[in-house]
Amino acid sequence: MKRRRLAVPAGKLSAPARPRPETPWRVLCVVAALLYFAFFTYASAFYYRNLLYKDYDLAIHAQTLWNLSRGSGYCSLLGVHFFGNHFIPVFYLLTWAYRIAGSPLALLALQSFALASGVVLGYRVARRFVGPGWSALVALSYFFFPGVGGANLYEFHQTTLAVPFFFLMILAYLEDRFLLFLVWSAVVMAFQENLALAVLFFAVTARLDRKGWRWSAAPAVLAAAWLVVAFALVKPKLNQAGIDFFQVYDHLGGNAAEVLLSPFTRPGVWISTLASFRTLTYLFKVFAPFLCLPFLGWRYALPMLPFLLQHAMSQRVAEQDYAYHYYVELAPFLVTAAAAGLAAVFRRLSDPILRRASSLAFAVSFVISTMLASPFTRALDVMEKFADTDAVRASRSLIARVPPGASVVSGLHFAASLAHRQRLYAFHNVYLGTAILSSRAYPVPDDIEYALLDMRDAMTFGFESRPRDENLLRLLAGRAWVALDSVGDTVLLRRGDRAEMDALYRVNGPPEVPKIALNARSANGEIGLEGVTFDLGSGAAHAGQLRLTFHWKCLKKTARKYESAVTFVDGRGQTVHSLYRVIGYRIHPTYLWKEGDTVREHYWLVLPDDLPWEPLELRVGLVDRENPEKVLFVTDLPDRIDPQGRILVETIDPTPG
Repeated sequence: MKRRRLAVPAGKLSAPARPRPETPWRVLCVVAALLYFAFFTYASAFYYRNLLYKDYDLAIHAQTLWNLSRGSGYCSLLGVHFFGNHFIPVFYLLTWAYRIAGSPLALLALQSFALASGVVLGYRVARRFVGPGWSALVALSYFFFPGVGGANLYEFHQTTLAVPFFFLMILAYLEDRFLLFLVWSAVVMAFQENLALAVLFFAVTARLDRKGWRWSAAPAVLAAAWLVVAFALVKPKLNQAGIDFFQVYDHLGGNAAEVLLSPFTRPGVWISTLASFRTLTYLFKVFAPFLCLPFLGWRYALPMLPFLLQHAMSQRVAEQDYAYHYYVELAPFLVTAAAAGLAAVFRRLSDPILRRASSLAFAVSFVISTMLASPFTRALDVMEKFADTDAVRASRSLIARVPPGASVVSGLHFAASLAHRQRLYAFHNVYLGTAILSSRAYPVPDDIEYALLDMRDAMTFGFESRPRDENLLRLLAGRAWVALDSVGDTVLLRRGDRAEMDALYRVNGPPEVPKIALNARSANGEIGLEGVTFDLGSGAAHAGQLRLTFHWKCLKKTARKYESAVTFVDGRGQTVHSLYRVIGYRIHPTYLWKEGDTVREHYWLVLPDDLPWEPLELRVGLVDRENPEKVLFVTDLPDRIDPQGRILVETIDPTPG
């Protein structure tokens, strides 16, 4: 087909069009990447140092790489070789870098760098479709996509490191560099087995783009072979713990084969799930930040279709939440499809006003995303409001008392700090009684030497029940434990020759007269509070903490698990701070007490930084833990009981000095 040549008026020569300057836009993207890297590296380090990570993903990967650097692929947190969880061959290369850096902070910084590079690489991809200014705008849409920053703030995940290689794979495809495309495809798959699905679906995109058959056949064969190796050979052999990711799809079938065949065997479930409000909301969250332009460039969005189905059909609600890492694997395809969609719009719109309106719409979407779901503002809010430095300092002092190399069972937010050892176990799994993503009962390891447990960990005790309480008691039963220290409800225990829990509580010990006698009892006559002793701690471990000693007595055998409510009330009668905690640290709860038992319980209370500097009344109440209701105190000193049934202990002044 011949191209039409434009006629040039006689006597006039057409000057070549001046190319638009590209350097400022490249510089803008590089600056944005540097700012992103600096912000999220700092935020991640802040989260890590202040024990704000509440899951064990970072700890799992840190322990895996630490063990790999010493020649072992076993991860005790998982209970299997790490290939039994995810097939991540690239970790063998990362091991060399981890030997040098040797800290979970290095993983967090590497994650921030990988995600920051997406801004620069996204610009290069977008330039294959639109001009430099518009390419910068599309690249910045990646920067403001909430799923990217959300993944950056949520622990560490190896799929975040695959993002730049996804972009490089896409760029090689767009530039018709076949061998380089296959190389980057192989690198992408090495970060996690399911990423091969994107490579597989690239074969469909290549067919629609009418590329040669090698562009369809090679990625399809490569991805299929990788999936067979991962799912049929490697993972079954090394997955002794019974980790089963198909559990989150058990509404589709009882095993992997049934789940994969469910579109044909259970089409009604698929239709109802995909048409549900939850799924539609999820799709809105995926496409709305890009103004739905990926629908116009749909051929380049096809490779992410398996991920969309994976998240939409999962019963794990985290897969549809910006605050987790699941959106990040979509980002490179959303950017590419958005650029292709924008090019499609420009082919139909020649009016510069309409084009400027498009840029304004992008800007508006950035603002809305920032206002509604931006991880930038969420991170700033967390860092601004964080004020538990004394509690963190005290908790880190407990972490430091666990000897290097000692085997330890740990609460979730201590795990990353304890990851550099061969034997680290998650108290979360001990308490729940099951292994990670498994129906197999979790055996309590016999080689535990230390236990660092947070008895108020919401990620663990959010699933509280009596049978699970028994799992905690089984951890401690049959072993002699010594309580070394505590901070709030965080306790440090060590295996010893004989049981010694005096640092936490003592049952039926020698009589001791409390500093403040109360002679209070619950209105139902089950629990008595004979008095309270308190003093201000000193030394490096407990400086500035209030040591409370509660003198409890079991007046009548009870089936209740009582919780004490420690509150501070100002001179206007307003509660300025309250703390609810299970009496006996969950280790010796009230339903285990025998009639006549006296229990002297010690508690180190970290005074919050925002406590007003004025005299405050310390009051104590009782709550039935399992049937949240207040249990009134009664006493022979009625002026000590407030209308809420709390007993006034003493007036204290937290003013420094």
